[in-house]
Amino acid sequence: MFKRIKCKSLKWFVLAAIMLIVFPALLNAAEWAPYTYYSRGTVVTYQGPTYTCRQSHTSLPGWEPPNVPALWLSGGSSGTVATSTPTPGTNATATPSNTPASGNGAVFYQHINYGGTATQPIPPGNYTLSQLYNYGFVNDWASSCRTGGYTVVMYEHDNFTGTAWILSRDESWFGNLSPNANDLVSSVIIQTGTVTFTPTPTPNQGTSGALWADEFNGSGLPAWNFDLGGGGWGNAELETYTNSTANCNQSGGVLNITALNNGGYTSARIKSPYNRTYGRIEGRIKVPMGQGLWPAFWMLGTNIGSVGWPACGEIDIMEHINSEGAIYGTMHWDTGGYASYGGSVGCAPQNWNTYSILWDSSAIRWYINGAQYWEGNIAGNINGTEEFHRNFFIILNLAVGGNWPGSPNSSTAFPAVYQIDWVRWYAQ
Repeated sequence: MFKRIKCKSLKWFVLAAIMLIVFPALLNAAEWAPYTYYSRGTVVTYQGPTYTCRQSHTSLPGWEPPNVPALWLSGGSSGTVATSTPTPGTNATATPSNTPASGNGAVFYQHINYGGTATQPIPPGNYTLSQLYNYGFVNDWASSCRTGGYTVVMYEHDNFTGTAWILSRDESWFGNLSPNANDLVSSVIIQTGTVTFTPTPTPNQGTSGALWADEFNGSGLPAWNFDLGGGGWGNAELETYTNSTANCNQSGGVLNITALNNGGYTSARIKSPYNRTYGRIEGRIKVPMGQGLWPAFWMLGTNIGSVGWPACGEIDIMEHINSEGAIYGTMHWDTGGYASYGGSVGCAPQNWNTYSILWDSSAIRWYINGAQYWEGNIAGNINGTEEFHRNFFIILNLAVGGNWPGSPNSSTAFPAVYQIDWVRWYAQ
């Protein structure tokens, strides 16, 4: 027989149960502290409320969670920041400024918002790490920059190698470009004018030699498969996808995917009728700019229906959010748990650019206008990457809102049109 639980004991039991259900974050979250490394998804408390880390960083005095929304999201629970296509990002945008720095050159700063130790003004030129030392620069140290009116190309590694990030205006935090950019600059090019990526390794060859291509020269709906409906798509997105020509149509040799706001957001998400393993996949694309907009050119494994995500694998050829002056390329997979690897490059995504990957049995390489900016190793299924040796199909979509870009605001212009000139799949 069970013993009767005394009323007082029962009261405390119920209270404890409520605490476990309602306040799990408080049971796991530590109090925020300066000079502490926080990885993306970490939950902390600060003077009572909880916050979730948006971007991995080492905290400093003045970076308390309520003061730095670019780094901390109000609320949260222990674990990672969950999205169905997790990639780094932030809702923060840089404050435009073309005011020249003091002196003739760009100035790098140790901390965000142009704080901490500053370099001397660095005039136009190409600077390896040893040359930057002469201006007070420290390796893997810079977090913000006043460009002095110049175009600044920052490189992840010395001797102008690794991922490149381009600044055409002052940037108050390099994490706005990519979380990989903050505290990871090792060489710099400072120049006048706009950076142009010179096409390498191969010029645009048109449809000649393409295994499959769509030039979108027809009218009405393209001959692709349509995903339909809403429900957030695993990312807390706000749109409902349709197969209406109001949201997706071919006109003048261009595919237009249009996000509308008619008392509710509608858009389109289409899947290629073609799939295979490996190749060079390219698209000539122009994206809309605006808070809460998330256009993408990406791929999923054809076995997603049987194994689910991320075990099917995902390759993001190009993603863009909000009004950022950068695009992202990322691979996602399952290696006994979710894994991802990717990078970004600064550009003018509101203009026409060609985004591509070169995918073979050894690696996935990302390009913008023929210039490589990232590479992921998949040789021999290293790190559990067997997903990337199977068939994939292409997806084009324009999401509205979601965990990564955040929601649209009063500045977001609708209709928002994502334009694709062509998509081509070559053997190599």
